[in-house]
Amino acid sequence: SHAWSSLTRDRAGEGFRLAPRLVGAVVLCALIAAGFIPTPITAIAPVSVVGKDTVLVTSPIDGVMKDILVRPNDPVSAGQVLALVEDTEIRNAAEIAERAVLVAEARLEALSSSAFASADARRQLAVAQAELALAQAERDLARQRLTRTEMRAQADGVAIFAAASDWIGRPVSIGERVMEIADPASIEYEIALPVDDLIALNEDIPVRIFLDSAPLEARRATLARASYHAETRPDGGLAYMLIARDEGDRTGAGVPRIGARGTAQVLGDDAPLAFVLFRRPIAWARQTFGF
Repeated sequence: SHAWSSLTRDRAGEGFRLAPRLVGAVVLCALIAAGFIPTPITAIAPVSVVGKDTVLVTSPIDGVMKDILVRPNDPVSAGQVLALVEDTEIRNAAEIAERAVLVAEARLEALSSSAFASADARRQLAVAQAELALAQAERDLARQRLTRTEMRAQADGVAIFAAASDWIGRPVSIGERVMEIADPASIEYEIALPVDDLIALNEDIPVRIFLDSAPLEARRATLARASYHAETRPDGGLAYMLIARDEGDRTGAGVPRIGARGTAQVLGDDAPLAFVLFRRPIAWARQTFGF
């Protein structure tokens, strides 16, 4: 009886000793096999909603901003006056040019009357005519500059800018952007992909958008274009700028508001799961140790 119980206990213990090893081997094989499962390489980056085909409103002349006639996100129509540049100096220059034309016309008229009796007046007649043409050209230029003190909308849409107080009284240079006009129903997504998260980017790859206003709702988008060179972001980091076109959503939430922000998930090509999980450590090792 003692011998039999000893033999039975030893066999049971041996079975228990073999079971953990077998389970460990099975788990290890399963993990190795799972490492070869094709999985899309993804990258996470901040995203903002921007207008598609926006029209820039720029300063037509050098000067000081006098007034902003619209508020942010106000609807505007083509030809509507949006902002005014200080025109006091330009208006005074136009008045002086008008008076210069009157003086040149009076001098030409006087010389024309004297030209019949005076040879000297006949010699100065051509000079007076040239001076009148010059005065008229300067007057036309002053009038043209006076009309350019108004910034007008070139298309229908909404005016996009931060605040009127940021511009009133501020010097502006010719060509400086003051605001944008965009169609609120036509949007696209601007994605700032950090340099460290760069993946293979091909046109028409899927992108999922999670806006901060609806973090649980994924909006579908497709990559339209990507910059070849990294740009410096306001926070000092380098990022590649991607543009994704909206493909609509299944939630019925409608078109998102221009200026909304969130997170974008860019889906790249498929790769083994092990590479997707250890992509960052592999890149760090290559950059650090050079192998």
